[in-house]
Amino acid sequence: GGRMSEFLAVGALASWRRSGGPLITVTVHDPERLVWQPTPRARAGSSVSASLPAPLKQAFVVMEGNPHKKKEETKADEYYTPKKMNIVRSSKYRNVFVKPFQQSQFYTNLKIKTTGMEGNPLQANSTYFAVPWVGSGGQLAVFPLTAVGKFADAVGTIETGSDVMCFQFFPGNDSRLVTGLDNGRIRVWDVPTDLYKQPRNFTQHTSEFNGGHQRRLSDLSWNPLCNEVLLSTGMDLVVQLWDLNKLESRITLEGHTDQIQSVAWNYNGSIFATSCKDTKFRVFDPRAKKIVGEAKNHEAPKASRLAWLGNTDRVFSVGFNKQSNRELMVWDIKKLDKPLTSNTIDLGNGIYEPFYDEDMELLQLVAMGDTTIRYYEFEDSSEGLIAHDLTSNKLTGPTLGIAKLPKKMYDVKGVEIAQFLRITPASATQNIDRFSVKVSRTRAEFFQDDIYKDTRDSSASVLSSDEWFGGANRDGPRTVSLRPAGMPLLSEAPKIERQVKKFNPDDIKQDAHDLKNAVVNRFYNQMQQHKEEKDTVAIDTEGVREDEWDDY
Repeated sequence: GGRMSEFLAVGALASWRRSGGPLITVTVHDPERLVWQPTPRARAGSSVSASLPAPLKQAFVVMEGNPHKKKEETKADEYYTPKKMNIVRSSKYRNVFVKPFQQSQFYTNLKIKTTGMEGNPLQANSTYFAVPWVGSGGQLAVFPLTAVGKFADAVGTIETGSDVMCFQFFPGNDSRLVTGLDNGRIRVWDVPTDLYKQPRNFTQHTSEFNGGHQRRLSDLSWNPLCNEVLLSTGMDLVVQLWDLNKLESRITLEGHTDQIQSVAWNYNGSIFATSCKDTKFRVFDPRAKKIVGEAKNHEAPKASRLAWLGNTDRVFSVGFNKQSNRELMVWDIKKLDKPLTSNTIDLGNGIYEPFYDEDMELLQLVAMGDTTIRYYEFEDSSEGLIAHDLTSNKLTGPTLGIAKLPKKMYDVKGVEIAQFLRITPASATQNIDRFSVKVSRTRAEFFQDDIYKDTRDSSASVLSSDEWFGGANRDGPRTVSLRPAGMPLLSEAPKIERQVKKFNPDDIKQDAHDLKNAVVNRFYNQMQQHKEEKDTVAIDTEGVREDEWDDY
C-alpha cells in the first residue's frame, strides 16, 4: 500500500468524472488496512471500474452499477416510516427511575432496634408497618401507614416477653401478625386500634403454637397457596411446618449443618429451597420429608438470600464470593451440578435483598447498608441463561431495612411498578421513608397491560391446611386484575405511525441561502438602526451656542 496508490485511485475517479460520468462520492475508512494494487491512470472514456484498485472496484460496482447508463429519475415521497433497529436489547424496564415521596409523607423519630435480628427488621402490608422497638420485654411497634409525620418519644407497643427475632403479617388479615422469639416460641397477635397512641404496652397474645424450636427463631414464611401453613426455621437447624388451625407442627425437617439464612417457596407452594451458612443450597419436598436436591452455593459463608423465579424450576441466589464481591447465581433445581449463570455484581459489605415480580419477570435488588437498587431481567439464549443488568438507582442515605408494599397500592395510572418503605438512620433515632419505582411511558393514558398482568391474590387460600398436608397441589394462585374501571388497554390503542422527513440536498442549499439572507438582513437592520441613532444625536445638538459652556 501507500499514499501514491490512493492518489492514483482518486485521480482515476476525477478523470472519469471529467469524461462525462455522473457525480459520485466515495468514502474509504482506514485505507491503510486495505491492500492497494498500483494501476495506470485511467484514460478518458475508459471504464473507471477497470482502472480502480481492487478494494474500490467492488465498491464502485455496488454503488453505481452500470456507470454509462443514465438512471431514471423517480419522484420520492417526502416522508417515510423508519424501521426499528435493535441495536440495543429492548426492555420494557430499561427506563425505570426512583421517585421518592415528599418528606411530609415520611415517618420520623422512630426508635427501631436494627441489631440482633437475622432477617429484615421491617414488614408492611396495605394498612400497617411493623418494626422491633428499643426497650425491654421484646417490643414490637405497629403503626398505620396513614400516621405520617413525627412520632412521640414514647409509643404503645406489643410486648412479646422475649426478644423478637422475626415476624410476619398474616396474608389474609392486615391486623394480625405472628412473631418468632428468642426463646423459640411462636405467637399470634391481633393489633389493637391506634396501638401506638396507647399509654401502656399490649401483652395479650391471641394464641401460641404448641411446642416450638429448641433455640431462637431465625425466619418465618407463609405457604403461597395456603394461608393456614407457616414455615419456621431456627438456630436448632431444623425446619418446621405449622398448621394454624391446630396450632401445632405437623412436619419437622432436618439436614442442615449450620445456620439457615434464607427460605424461598416455589410458585405453587409444593416445595421450597434454603440457603445455609455451610454454603450449601438445598431443595426440600416437605410432604415427602426429604431433600430432593443439594448444591454448592456461594463460596463465602456470609449472608445469602433466595428468590424463586416465578412459575419455573429456577431459583435466584445472591451472596458473596471469596473476594467478598457480591454475586448472583441462578439454579435449575432439576440440574444442580452447576448454576445456569453466575455473575459478579459489585463490591460491598451489605447483602442484597431480592424482590422478584413474577408477573413482570423483573428482579429488584436493594442493598442493605448502602444506597443502591438494581434491576435485572433473565433471558435464555444459545449461550445459556443471561442475567441482564438493566440499570441501577441511588437512594438518599443507607438502607437499614426494606419492605415492599402490596401491588394493589400501586399507581398504575402513573406506571408505578413497585413501592417500598425503608429504614434510614437519623441523628439519634431512625426514619422510615417511602419511594416508588416507575417506568417512563409515552402513552400513560392507557392501561399498560404489557406490564400489569393479572396478579396473585394473596388474601385468598386455594388449599386448606388438611388438603396441603395431605399432599394436594394446585397449578397456581387466584389472580386479580389491577386495571382501573374504564381505563382503555394499551394493546387496543390505535397505532401511531411516526414519519420522518426524507433527506433532500436541495433543502440544505435552500437553508444555506435563507441563512445567508437572514444574516445579511440582520446586519443591514443593525446598521440602519445605528445610522438613525446617529442622526437623532445630530438633530439634538443643533443650535447650541459656542460660548454656552464658557461659564463652566
